[in-house]
Amino acid sequence: DPENSTRFLQAAIDSGVPRLTIDLRNGPWNVDGLRGVPGQELYFEGEVDIVARRDPSIPAERPLLDLSGLSDVRLVGFGVKFNTTNAPGRVQLSVAGSKRVRIEGARFEGCDERGIVVDGVKHCVFREVTRTHGGRKHPVKF
Repeated sequence: DPENSTRFLQAAIDSGVPRLTIDLRNGPWNVDGLRGVPGQELYFEGEVDIVARRDPSIPAERPLLDLSGLSDVRLVGFGVKFNTTNAPGRVQLSVAGSKRVRIEGARFEGCDERGIVVDGVKHCVFREVTRTHGGRKHPVKF
């Protein structure tokens, strides 16, 4: 569904496969929010766009990608872009309370300093991850 891909992507994530490949498509994946599962690698092939749907009923603190409280999770996507410009102030990524998390190559657009939540994380690696806010590119530092 080009208007709302949430249920399709979430069902694929919930399948529990060890490595889920999310393909590039003709247009963005428009989602309300996605929740990872423990022990899974999310691999984004090419320049995949994950875009927050414009919906005022979704609270700003609900992450576009929620990996909080999980362990042994990996997100790989040299070129994947998470975009919340349609939902200003929305949290893009939460890894709060997680263990052994690795995020590689992701770009977070429309992301201010509060857009990535990392409270209480153990053994978390961010490699070549950037965030863009107000047209400026910022490295992700913790």
